[in-house]
Amino acid sequence: MPLKKRVEKAITEVNAKRAFEHIKNLASFGSRVAGTEGDLKSIKYMSEQFVKAGLKVEYDVFNAPSFIEKEAKVLLSYPSKKEIKVRAMLYSVSTSSEGVKGELVYANLCKEEDFMKIDAKEKIVMFSRTKDKDAFYEEVANAAKNGAKAVIMVDYNPWIFTATMESGYFDIKKRF
Repeated sequence: MPLKKRVEKAITEVNAKRAFEHIKNLASFGSRVAGTEGDLKSIKYMSEQFVKAGLKVEYDVFNAPSFIEKEAKVLLSYPSKKEIKVRAMLYSVSTSSEGVKGELVYANLCKEEDFMKIDAKEKIVMFSRTKDKDAFYEEVANAAKNGAKAVIMVDYNPWIFTATMESGYFDIKKRF
């Protein structure tokens, strides 16, 4: 069957329930950041689905920079010892095996004016996420400019959110 006919057939067979099953399957692979196990599983799964639909699958192998979180945690020592589950911001720099220790200070939204109210020098800066952003390069740069040795972003979502240090690619017009 010619490609055009196969595509037309696939379009007429679109099914919301089946599409949702594909989404559930892809989500079950966990993180799908380039190069991760979840990414490879999703490639295999989608390739199988394309072949089932009668499409020819080709692979292009290339090297690309990526980010893989190996471990991330926050250990509080005061007023009591406690470990908090966290995620590293994508594309953040590695931390030494000794980690980062220091006093924690809150910097609201981590804007320049927020640092007029606090001393961030040699401290770990904690700030709140705004609802209109996914990249936090500017906030981290503000903290670094004011002497912070690390940052912790507090998210408002009840689910785990992975922020990124990447900047400039969240405007669709800048992506393509």
